[in-house]
Amino acid sequence: MSELKFSALSFKEQKALKPKIEDIILECLDGEMQNTALDFVAYIQSLKMTPRWSNRNAWDVRYKNRGVCKIAV
Repeated sequence: MSELKFSALSFKEQKALKPKIEDIILECLDGEMQNTALDFVAYIQSLKMTPRWSNRNAWDVRYKNRGVCKIAV
């Protein structure tokens, strides 16, 4: 299978796949911005918060059923 470009998928296609935020970050960003975004996601996950896909190239971060932030790439 050829390399899948998650960022180019439509809303409907992304909804079916629910890509991980790390995959989109690696695909869309580069250099220092990519490293910073990956570090931020790792920090969120170390606090036992998992980014959940919510919209095309966007994820919600929740803690104890309360919204903490939204990440859009």
